[in-house]
Amino acid sequence: MIPASDTRQRWLAVIRLSLRDWGGLTTLVFAGYLATYCLWLIVGWGGPERRDLINDVAILPLGLAAAVLPWRLSVMRALDTRSRRAWRLISVAYAVYLLADLIWSYYELVLHSSAFPSPADVPFITFYPLLFVALLMFPTAPRSSAGKTKFGLDAAMILLGSGMVLWHFVLRPITLQYDNDLTMVALSLAYPVGSIALLAGLIFIHLRESDQRSRGALRLLMAGLLLQVANDTIFAYLSLTDAYYSGHWSDSLYMASRFAVVAAAQYQFARASLLGPAARVVRPMPAGRPFSVLPYASLASGYALLLIVAHDQLTRPLGNLILAAVAMTALVVARQFTALRENARLLAEAATRQSEARFAALIQNSSDVIAIMDLDTTIRYESPAGLRVFGHAPADVIGVRLTDGFPADDLHHLQAFLSRLTRRPRATAQGEWRMRHPDGSWRYYVTIGANLLDEPNVRGLVLNTRDVTERRALEDQIRHQAFHDPLTGLANRALVKEHIEHALTRAQRSGDRPAILFLDLDDFKTVNDSLGHAVGDALLTGVASRLRDCVRAGDTVARLGGDEFVILLDDTGRGDEAVPVARKALDALRHPFAINDKQIHVGVSIGIAAGDPGVDDADTLLRNADVAMYDAKSRGKSRYAVYHPGMYAAVVERMELEADLRRAVERGEFVLHYQPIVDLSGGRMTGVEALVRWQHPVRGLIPPLSFISAAEETGLIVPLGRWVLFEACREIQRWRDLYPEMAPLSMSVNLSGRQLQHAEIVDDVAAALAETGLNPHALVLEITESVMMQDTEAAITKLHAIKALGVRLAIDDFGTGYSSLSYLQRFPVDILKVDKSFLDNLGVGAERSDLAQAIIALGHTLNLQTVAEGIEHADQLDRLRVLRCDSGQGYLFSRPVDGAAIEALLLGVSDSLTDPREYLPRAG
Repeated sequence: MIPASDTRQRWLAVIRLSLRDWGGLTTLVFAGYLATYCLWLIVGWGGPERRDLINDVAILPLGLAAAVLPWRLSVMRALDTRSRRAWRLISVAYAVYLLADLIWSYYELVLHSSAFPSPADVPFITFYPLLFVALLMFPTAPRSSAGKTKFGLDAAMILLGSGMVLWHFVLRPITLQYDNDLTMVALSLAYPVGSIALLAGLIFIHLRESDQRSRGALRLLMAGLLLQVANDTIFAYLSLTDAYYSGHWSDSLYMASRFAVVAAAQYQFARASLLGPAARVVRPMPAGRPFSVLPYASLASGYALLLIVAHDQLTRPLGNLILAAVAMTALVVARQFTALRENARLLAEAATRQSEARFAALIQNSSDVIAIMDLDTTIRYESPAGLRVFGHAPADVIGVRLTDGFPADDLHHLQAFLSRLTRRPRATAQGEWRMRHPDGSWRYYVTIGANLLDEPNVRGLVLNTRDVTERRALEDQIRHQAFHDPLTGLANRALVKEHIEHALTRAQRSGDRPAILFLDLDDFKTVNDSLGHAVGDALLTGVASRLRDCVRAGDTVARLGGDEFVILLDDTGRGDEAVPVARKALDALRHPFAINDKQIHVGVSIGIAAGDPGVDDADTLLRNADVAMYDAKSRGKSRYAVYHPGMYAAVVERMELEADLRRAVERGEFVLHYQPIVDLSGGRMTGVEALVRWQHPVRGLIPPLSFISAAEETGLIVPLGRWVLFEACREIQRWRDLYPEMAPLSMSVNLSGRQLQHAEIVDDVAAALAETGLNPHALVLEITESVMMQDTEAAITKLHAIKALGVRLAIDDFGTGYSSLSYLQRFPVDILKVDKSFLDNLGVGAERSDLAQAIIALGHTLNLQTVAEGIEHADQLDRLRVLRCDSGQGYLFSRPVDGAAIEALLLGVSDSLTDPREYLPRAG
């Protein structure tokens, strides 16, 4: 886009665009065409016998171009509607004039007639009102009532003055020549009257203001119409005196007027194309325009004509009066010109005073401090805003050098700023620094300076200063938020990665390698799901606080998101030097967190990785630590592991396992095996425990220890547990139907913590019972003590709801966790299952034997059934009978087997069986 104020650039842009446009090339061709025509008028090539032919034919191409190029503007969307309509009517007017030229040429060249009037006069005369209306259609500038009156008076003076000249030299001679033929008089007068109309249209165009896309084009159009009026006037005068002939020099005015119209249309097209369809801006006419002298010029022409006509009367009394009137009028005009100049001066002074007052008001109320200082930084002026911005009165710093009170730490910044500012006249520079405010706080300022030493009214360096303390604080806040976790205030992923990259770069020079600890909280989702996100957030904040206490001041603790944290230990040398920090973190998080009157335990799995050679970026180091963390989690959680390359393959294998596990749930690749539960006193099988196995299509039968933890972490344990529940209920009901004599047979199904948290667990149990028709008492759901550790009202509510269905509840692996008598009282349990670890030394006087005895006795006291797990030896069985344990299961009776094997066992058991050791041989 070319600035409208840059005339040279504007014209160059118009020329460049025109040279690429057919209209511009046409205009350029016709410029040469006009020059050739003028040269022909001078040389007179072809002689008088060919003068009419050449002249009549020569006018036609320019006439055609004057009709075509304005029409192109009439369909150009970059122009406003009124301008398009005006150019369209101009195109029609010149098309009508071209028709008149064709008719005239036909009469003159073919019929050899120059008769007046002729059919050509109709389109000739029609041309003038069409063009006059077109000129009136251009948009006008807004005017006040006084402005409209002045415009009318100026227009009347111009028309009257020019009309006097036309009347004397053209109109009056025509009326005298054709005084007896009114038709000839009217037809002859139509041409000069049309010229007067065009002159009025020109006045209308000139005394209005156009937008920047039309101003130059309208001036060219005005020039063309003035040439048209001049040519018509000269032609009429020459015709009256019989001095006109085809090819007269005045015809060049006619050709030039057509070319001016063509040039105006092309210029308008180029300007509108460059500026685009911007909103039209029409400004009021400024005072003192040069053409405001036109009324006075018209007045002068009228008096000149009067003096010419009355030249023989000037020595007589009437002539003396005429001369006196002319002199008086000249004096009045001179006085008015003087008054106008004085008014213009007064208006300019008033505008200056108004501008100065406006400037002073702006300075007084500006939020910025404006100061002027000498080259040696002595302050000569400071605006009133200095009291608010700097805290001191402006008068207190006048005559003080800026460098004297500037902070020493930032003085070099000021010197660099001044160096840039004084490098050359009119130079500008910007600086930012801090200064001590009288209230004791540090404030930050931005100063924009301008070198006006060569400006006579300034003669100094102008400084514009504003307080940006709040902006700096906001920027710091935004920067902190961009690189810190909003919950814990720790560094976020972006910042810790940046620190890791810097540490790795330094390590290439120093040789001391950084190490990172990747920490992931164990079972944090359980806390969020059971206690709510507010408690989870409080727990994360507490973890962050304890982790900060585990590191040095130069180390970085970050939260990557969720329950993942990273500790960057800079310059540790080797990864194993991070082990003490990992142990410290484990110890710090081992103690419970007190949140909302609850004691919440949380473990953490930690992966350690060092920035060894070959680890050149943060992503690789984080990935290695993440792999080590997964290794620690897979080996039992709440521990740490140091990364070694072999871990990556294990992680990939686990990821493949999880992917296969998802497909296995969808394809139903799981089967159930069952381990019998035997009444220890009577030797009868009273129930079975359902144990899930994965029948992998490639790896074969996979035991639960290989995939249950992955199912828990991925959440697949919920659909898998639902399938186990339904399948176990169907199988036990089928066996109860097939073997009515075994009606008391029960089915034990393990229920994970994730399943118990699931909102639909109660509905799933009810649906399984309803779908299979199983007696609820025949179903035993086993929960581990980890579920009891949560001590949540939601879990207790769900267990009571399940209990209300008639289902029995058992605590599995009792005694291995954080057992409490209060848990047994609050949870509606029916069965205690004694863990295998308490049976290993049973009967040999060990402490764990006493614990087994205590657990069984506790069950009897609380009226709970006791079941011993992992019975493998006969002496264990004998001891359990002595302790009066109700039931048991283990390899002594049977390993977990499929449903067909259980049916074989059922068929082989008799009512008289008293010794479970007879059970295995008979089961085959």
